[in-house]
This record gives sequence, structure tokens and C-alpha cells, in this order.
Amino acid sequence: MHLTTRAALAAIALWTFHAAPAAAQTATAPLARAPSAVEAPVKVGEYLRGERHDFKDPTYGVSYQYAPSQKTDSSYATVYIYQPVHPDSAWDTASAIAEQVQAFGQTLEYQRARGAYESYEIVHEQADTVRAGAHVLPGFRVRYTFRSQGRVAVSFYNIYAVGRTLVKVRGTVPESQARKTWLPEFARAVAAQIVLADSAAPAAP
Repeated sequence: MHLTTRAALAAIALWTFHAAPAAAQTATAPLARAPSAVEAPVKVGEYLRGERHDFKDPTYGVSYQYAPSQKTDSSYATVYIYQPVHPDSAWDTASAIAEQVQAFGQTLEYQRARGAYESYEIVHEQADTVRAGAHVLPGFRVRYTFRSQGRVAVSFYNIYAVGRTLVKVRGTVPESQARKTWLPEFARAVAAQIVLADSAAPAAP
């Protein structure tokens, strides 16, 4: 099963214009700071923030590693905060998210082609929203399984728009722990907390 820009765009557009008109009226404003100046929360639920990475290409922004505090939980996640297009470029939220979902689907195919994944399967995909205070973040989420070196894992891909900034969360957990994982909630919670913390931060000089 393959992700397509057409499917993602249609789902996001449906939410934006029909499914939640009240939410659309409170769509979140852009982040006050550039991605490189945004600090991801230190703790979200039981997940603790780890290493930060600043990409050389500014359109890739920054990323943060997260892992749970419990040693019995083998899940992990990476949070990306970035602006995929130049500030002077045209912007359409639904199209931007759809393009990212399309690129993600291509990445899965690439991982299989190069042997990193023996196989993978998309289990679920849908348009999504996250509320951050008075604001609503439109987005998309995907759940998929993959087999690598004979082991099966469950992964989650969540992406949300904050103005022209995107917050993307990739999380993975062994299949044996998937039923109890908090990764789906973590993805939504960390996106909301990033927006709320940015709103409360002093404006850049």
C-alpha cells in the first residue's frame, strides 16, 4: 500500500474546508521564532528530550531525540521542526503537508529497495488535528509496520502545520510493545507543547 499526494491532499482539504469549519476559524498563527530558535520541551509524558541536531540546510530546521524514562520501554522518537520552503515562496498548508507525506512514502520505498526494510505495510493513515490552547494545527498521521533483520516494529509518522512551520514526529516501537505504547499521544502532545511554549516565549528582538 502506497501513500499518495492525491490521497493526502484530498483528506487534508476535506478537513480544512468541510469537516471542521469552527476549528479552521481558530487555525494556529505562525511560530514567533525561527525553527533554529525553538526549544522542544524537556519532558513530554514519560519521554525525555535527548540530543538536538541542527541541519546545515535551513529548510531542514532542527531535530530532537526522545526516549522514555522507563528502561522496559524500547520505543523512541525524533521530532523535526522546520520550514520546507523559503519565506518568500507561495504557501498552501494542505499542499505542503501532502508533499511531505508523499516524500515519506517515497522514503519507505527507498528503505525497502536498499534492504533496510525487508517489507513494510501501511496500517492506517488519516488527516489529523491537534489543539494547542485556542489554536488548531492541521496535519496528517500514518501508522505502519516494517520487518528488518527478521524483527517486526511498528512506526508512527505525524506531521502538523504551524503557519509555515512544520512539526514532524517519527516514532518506532517493537511490535511486542506496540499495544501499550504512548507514541501516538506523544506525537500530538509534543506538537501542542511546542506551540504553547513558543506563544509564551518573549518576542525576538
